[in-house]
Amino acid sequence: MNVLKSFAKVNLGLRVLGKRPDGYHELETLMHEIDLHDTIEISSAEETSLHAPGMSSEDNCNNLVIKAYEMLKQRFPEHIKNYHFKLHKHIPLGGGLGGGSSNAICVLKFLWERDVPEGTDTKILDDLAASLGSDTNFFLQGGTALCLGRGEKIVALDNKQYFFNLLLPDFSCSTPSVFRVYAHKEQDRLGSLEDLWKKGRGLGENDLRHACLEAYPKMKQVMDSLGDSCGKIHLSGSGSTLYSYHTSMEERDEQYRLLIEGLKGSLALKVLKSQSVFRL
Repeated sequence: MNVLKSFAKVNLGLRVLGKRPDGYHELETLMHEIDLHDTIEISSAEETSLHAPGMSSEDNCNNLVIKAYEMLKQRFPEHIKNYHFKLHKHIPLGGGLGGGSSNAICVLKFLWERDVPEGTDTKILDDLAASLGSDTNFFLQGGTALCLGRGEKIVALDNKQYFFNLLLPDFSCSTPSVFRVYAHKEQDRLGSLEDLWKKGRGLGENDLRHACLEAYPKMKQVMDSLGDSCGKIHLSGSGSTLYSYHTSMEERDEQYRLLIEGLKGSLALKVLKSQSVFRL
């Protein structure tokens, strides 16, 4: 049996540049891999199946893990073997942390390395990843990257160590629902996301923030409950996860203490500590 870690991401910046002819939005987003992760157990089987404890049978059937497997099986029917996938979820669904996309790419990379004939053009892998979602290609490499287009065009950046507090509401946000109420406005920018990353300042801006609060009034209640004493809080993706980022563990831990004290008895909001992932 093989046991894989499927890491989450946060958006340290997200800009919506406009609507594309294909109906998607043109994005510029800075994605950063963090150590919050799901675990995927993979074992050989007579028939391919997925079991995700705690998830409904419908979620299991619609899971991107199975979609990734089926796409690769269709492309290489003589080579892709049957497996049983057991998915242990820790990344919240609909939380803007890319959990489903990460799961799919984790399995896609495993199958590619194990079953696909050596020397096969890796552009096929890139194209398959892009067809699974808008943030999937990022997880082919992880680390930190500027993601353009729908999110499938990846510009790798030097990685840096950050420490995070993740604030996880007890509800999810639907990306299509957030984009339906999104109204494009020209924004004053501090600089390009790549420059902000290099300088280590001005991170966390998100053009979907107001749309998320409009689409989900509960998100506004969460934000209002935090108050100024909790420090600067940012939205990851289209929500529902909020986060703060810090350059030191001590600074992060102090804000964690303030968050726990400030949220005592208010709303169902889970706070987790996390940090950057550095791949070997």
